[in-house]
Amino acid sequence: MEEQLIYESARSKIFLAKDDEDRLSILKILNNDYPTPRDVAQFNNEFSITQQLNIPGIRRVLSAQKSDIKHTLCLEWFDGITMAEAFKNKQNMCVCWNSTYIYIYIWPCPF
Repeated sequence: MEEQLIYESARSKIFLAKDDEDRLSILKILNNDYPTPRDVAQFNNEFSITQQLNIPGIRRVLSAQKSDIKHTLCLEWFDGITMAEAFKNKQNMCVCWNSTYIYIYIWPCPF
């Protein structure tokens, strides 16, 4: 499997991965070899919550794995823009919120 680092934070790294059949996916891997119980719980919660979502434009989680000592989420890949790219071009964006959610509308709509 071929991997390319596309994002890194203090807690995780995100890779664009290509399998033997040239299918693309996203791998999100916890950085720490020995993550805290809280980090593992948050990672597992991300898997559980994302697995239940069926919203266009939200990546589907394909699997959660623990190989050796690394915790990994495998997510579907689709082309799009990052939030950073969306915020650079503010003329095509509207941000609204209420007491529960923040809605970010970007047009033309990517889906």
